[in-house]
Amino acid sequence: MNNKPILCLALAGALTGGVLPAAAPGRGRMVLPGLVPQRAQGPGDPVVFKAGTATEGGWREQETRWMEKHLLPVITKGWEGQPWREEALKFVGERLPRMQYLSTWGSAIVDFKISGASLLAAGCKDPWIRLWEAWDRQDEGFDAEKDLPVMFQALKEIRETVKEPALLRFAALPLIQQVPAYPKSGPTMERRAEITEDFTKWTGSLGKSPCYGPEDAGQLYRHVRGIPTRRTAPAGYAERLEEAGTLPVWITDSMIGEDEIDRAWKKRGTKFAGEVTEEGWRGFEKHLALARKRLTAAWKARPDQPFAAASMITVVMGGSRESGESERLWFNRSTAACFDYRFAYHKYEYSLVPRWGGSHEDMLAFGFACMDSGHLETDAPLGLLRAVSEVGKELNAYDKVYAIPGVGERVKKLNAALLKAAATPQDMADRRSHIMLDSWFLRDWETGREALNANDGKFTPAVDGRMFKLATTVVKIGTDLSIFGLPERAAAREADEKERSGDPAAAVPLWKKTLEGFDGRDWLKEAIQARLRAAELRRDYLEGQWVKVPVDHAKDWEQLQGDWDVVKDKGFTVTREFGTGVQLVSYPLPLGEQFELRAKVRLSGGGAHGRPPCLMLGAGFNPCSYFSALTVAAEITEEGVSGFFGENSYNNPHSPRIQVSSKPAEKLEMYLRRKNGKLTFAINGATVFEDSEETSGDPDWENGILSVGACQLADDSRLIIESVEAHRLP
Repeated sequence: MNNKPILCLALAGALTGGVLPAAAPGRGRMVLPGLVPQRAQGPGDPVVFKAGTATEGGWREQETRWMEKHLLPVITKGWEGQPWREEALKFVGERLPRMQYLSTWGSAIVDFKISGASLLAAGCKDPWIRLWEAWDRQDEGFDAEKDLPVMFQALKEIRETVKEPALLRFAALPLIQQVPAYPKSGPTMERRAEITEDFTKWTGSLGKSPCYGPEDAGQLYRHVRGIPTRRTAPAGYAERLEEAGTLPVWITDSMIGEDEIDRAWKKRGTKFAGEVTEEGWRGFEKHLALARKRLTAAWKARPDQPFAAASMITVVMGGSRESGESERLWFNRSTAACFDYRFAYHKYEYSLVPRWGGSHEDMLAFGFACMDSGHLETDAPLGLLRAVSEVGKELNAYDKVYAIPGVGERVKKLNAALLKAAATPQDMADRRSHIMLDSWFLRDWETGREALNANDGKFTPAVDGRMFKLATTVVKIGTDLSIFGLPERAAAREADEKERSGDPAAAVPLWKKTLEGFDGRDWLKEAIQARLRAAELRRDYLEGQWVKVPVDHAKDWEQLQGDWDVVKDKGFTVTREFGTGVQLVSYPLPLGEQFELRAKVRLSGGGAHGRPPCLMLGAGFNPCSYFSALTVAAEITEEGVSGFFGENSYNNPHSPRIQVSSKPAEKLEMYLRRKNGKLTFAINGATVFEDSEETSGDPDWENGILSVGACQLADDSRLIIESVEAHRLP
């Protein structure tokens, strides 16, 4: 698991003109004429747990029991006496509970990493195993031409013996996914369309399935609505289910109400309120009214279910409200049905961001209330961690949040409690991942190391959402926790503090002391040696020397996109990339406000999707923020090489591409200087521009890092870094 593709797709978008539309409030939070709102609860008011209320953990247990009762006997039929039976039972036993398991962050499907390859090698030909073994490889190692026919054949065999629609839906899930491995047209897509049609018909008949009793109402809704396939439901899906007439009305009302919210936003668009057309407003208000009608009817029919009430939070956010109605009212109604229903928390948390009339204080106040709710066996206390992360994004610097009075102390207290709380193995693995991340920010090394060891050094996808656009990696965090987590590492901790205070010269002897007689693991010793090299380099840099950033030590760099290594006779290069068209590394060097950089690079291969490759050199990169404040780029085409500000788009007229040469260059030397408020950029000695600088965000020059990378690359392209040098200017 890693967060690299997420981070670097965002970086590539910024470099090549991708624009993420800004979320913006509606016309305002209106109260209907003549209605006097009652006193509404605020974000800091208690989050109350009532005895007997359902929880997410209880749902997952119920789902596991449902699968064990209805699905497992069908899957394992005919396995008696097979030599691979025990291994297959273990494979299915590990996999089934995860099929619809969302992480505690509520967005990432758990990374299975459960392989059935050994079962197939042992002679197992069961269609369920064959189907899932291919499904589990769809993110890595999937061969569409080879694997899709296997999956189609496996489903065909399953359909010959299984007739119950509730079970056939589970078998069809892998083949209705939207993944890059599928061709965009042709017979394969036609077959998938046929399976999707069957899937919809099966779903429409679930209301009369013997697999769902009165006690399975919530389970039925989740199976109908929550397709865990990374694919949106087909157009008209909810309406077709309503027409089928077998599902409870409250379920189809909830689903259509949610769809009406989506339609409302499509009519309105994502522009700021003052830019929305009258037609857009009319469509927005019309569909929100339809959503309200459906969702309130669903909630009144089944107030013991949290789904419709959670969706009503968004309706109230976007339009008028009735007397006494607020986002918090509907949050309370949803959590009264399921105390830690994740989407109720996410929707209410979003209503508290400043652009919706909230504030950072509101966001943190609700996070504190979530923590104070107790019940550590539920996900509710994790609302504090989400608040910390979201405020970090708002501030464009995660590290600043922990310095807000009360935040660091609260997070430490929560971490200590979570480590001792009772939870399922998956929940505990997720929580420890959060604890490792927060402990790294807080320099709470011993707590972080305890969580790291308990998790066998692994992070789960639970932290992916929190690390979105965070310029560090789980490898870096885990390494730091291993270095500093032992009490006897006092010298290393002091060295780290000296560096953080801007005194690398004082850190050098402390790192050397740490290495004296070091008897730890080799990889940890190498990490400490890298910290020593970095301290020596920063010391020399601050003294005004030209310093060479160590491209002969791949692990000294943060490998943000792609796996990098030093390859003999080639240099520092990508050995494996992640299919995003971006290759990027960074190095922590406090550049200061005036500096010059030069990098010699080569590129093998070309661009992707009809665009030319771009090489990048960045500075002012805050490791706890988004991406480079200054990014310059060299674009390589058949006509030659040109340069530009990387953060500006192709169509931005004030930052044109300046042609440097009339033919492509195999090797490029990029030069970047920042001095006296002016930025100079040159390629192979030719000045592209020399003008007032352009920056984004709040550059942290004293603590930032430099970065080198490329974007818009074809899969077989490789960036090769021959040298990087830096010089601090007086």
